[in-house]
Amino acid sequence: VRVTQRLAPASLLHTPAGETVIDLGQEITGYLEFVTSAPRGATLTLTYGELLQEGNFYRDNLRSAQQTFRYTADGERAVVRPRFTFFGFRYVKLEGFDRPNLADFTGCAIHTDLPVTAAFECGNEKVNRFFQNVLWGQRDNFVDVPTDCPQRDERLGWTGDAQVFSGTAMFQMDCAAFFDKYLYDMRMEQRKLDGSIPFVVPMIAPGDGSCAWADAATIIPFNLYRFYGDRALLERHY
Repeated sequence: VRVTQRLAPASLLHTPAGETVIDLGQEITGYLEFVTSAPRGATLTLTYGELLQEGNFYRDNLRSAQQTFRYTADGERAVVRPRFTFFGFRYVKLEGFDRPNLADFTGCAIHTDLPVTAAFECGNEKVNRFFQNVLWGQRDNFVDVPTDCPQRDERLGWTGDAQVFSGTAMFQMDCAAFFDKYLYDMRMEQRKLDGSIPFVVPMIAPGDGSCAWADAATIIPFNLYRFYGDRALLERHY
């Protein structure tokens, strides 16, 4: 997992509710990196979200996820970014910043750095954008494990979501090592469940043994064989 793309924000918004919001112009998984010389003791707060509603910052779709990063300045010039978390976002509400300068902010997109193996372009820009959206969806949700979403209060390796998307994922990127590792983790969880497949891998949420989710144990290995032709992968996860 690494920073694979750095994006300059598209605009700085002042919403009808009086909020100061950065619009990155693209939904990503990652964080904002920023430069600050705030005075010692000042607290800078960045709240991450995906949507505007009636022109205002919106976060109700995140359910219980806070998606908030706070930095307390020491009075020195600093380049700041979170070290132990990430966010799914396009918009970031700023609090505590004195006249923020858009040039001081950079969007950092992170994901498991897999080689892109698919490309598509046609004469219809909306269709081209649709293809790019699917590719961005994979980037945003392949953060060491295939997650269901990077923003709300889940961000887990749901087996059902992984198997449904696995064929598309393998078409778009070289995922052989990525899914080989995921299936190994699944097998370790099965040992504790007498062979049953958990809802999430690693199993940090309860639940196992259900159609669609459990199907990951057969559909993902078969797709690996269909796309990469490697019998060793198929045998290892039989």
